[in-house]
Amino acid sequence: TGETITEYMYKKLWSRIGAESEAYWIVDKAGMEFVLGGLNVTARDYARIGQLFLDSGRWQGQQIVPEAWVIASVTPDAPHLMPGIRNTAERKDGYGFQWWIPYGGDDEFNAQGIYGQFIYIDPDKDLVIVKLSSNYHFKHDNTGFFHDIEIAMYREIVKQIVINE
Repeated sequence: TGETITEYMYKKLWSRIGAESEAYWIVDKAGMEFVLGGLNVTARDYARIGQLFLDSGRWQGQQIVPEAWVIASVTPDAPHLMPGIRNTAERKDGYGFQWWIPYGGDDEFNAQGIYGQFIYIDPDKDLVIVKLSSNYHFKHDNTGFFHDIEIAMYREIVKQIVINE
């Protein structure tokens, strides 16, 4: 396209979902966006991304992301990417296109930041939860990832919301 990823994202996504704040990427020494991570967004705008995926790529009735791509992105496509216990990985979560599929769940999926940021989506309950945080000790010890604990927390939140409705 000749556009930077930032320009492309703004045109195809950001401007179309009514983002409240500008997003920015961490860049490398050449000034190129570090797109495997490093996207900085407010919680409310991450919630918009979550809602977009919860609604199969639609935003206010308009298809922004093709539904087939949304489905493919949260569907592991190889045995080693499926949720479950296996001897090839330390984690039990499955994996799609930047989306994690928790072990033992139904249709839930989530995006995870390296320092504890989450977009948790439970389509069965029509729910998006966003958590922003930072774990400064990530590289210094083994406590950097608490994904099983966090997924259990989100599942408990969902359970309490459903009970109290």
